[in-house]
Amino acid sequence: MEAGEIGIHCRQLHQMNLILHNTSRYEDKAVRWLARFAFQSVRAKAKRQGWIENFNNRPFVIRFTNTVWAYQGTYGGSVRAWWLRGYKVKHCPALLRMDGQAWVRDVIVRIGKPERYPVKDATYGKFKNMPPASYADWQEGAVAVIAHELAHCQASGKREGEVFCEYTAHEALEQFRAVRAEFEQAMISKPAGDDAGADTNTTSQEPELVNT
Repeated sequence: MEAGEIGIHCRQLHQMNLILHNTSRYEDKAVRWLARFAFQSVRAKAKRQGWIENFNNRPFVIRFTNTVWAYQGTYGGSVRAWWLRGYKVKHCPALLRMDGQAWVRDVIVRIGKPERYPVKDATYGKFKNMPPASYADWQEGAVAVIAHELAHCQASGKREGEVFCEYTAHEALEQFRAVRAEFEQAMISKPAGDDAGADTNTTSQEPELVNT
């Protein structure tokens, strides 16, 4: 499935401070599950470590799209809602309902074609001696990149901040691997909860995390 073939999907995930805008080649249902999972993982870490107030301070807007590489991510920091909905994320009901002056956090996640995977022992290229990471497929790459970028709300782009974000990504990835069967089952099950409509409560559909 090529980019644009599934259209543009922009949805606020219920009971989460998260808006997802998917323009990638991947199906909205899968991307939404993975984004939700990574969000929950980082939120659980923020709660454990005492920075949950900062994490909950402003909504995250994840722009999930394609790349020619295996993966790329960018944390754009805080921007006004009017800037995103006017120039970057058009036709997004969740953003349109917000006060244009409201602050949101801009996150860009770019995931490549399935043929780009697996990725073995990749390291963050900007700094030396960074923790290596391996991703079996695009789903693992998505969870890791989303978690990494979300963690930047707490950590800088300097070396120590990037190390923090990389370990946060690794934690989310290990949690995802432990419940991978739940993801696979969700992908073949009939639509329910959030998958059935934007106004449906999805508490029962949220995947549970391990070691949180």
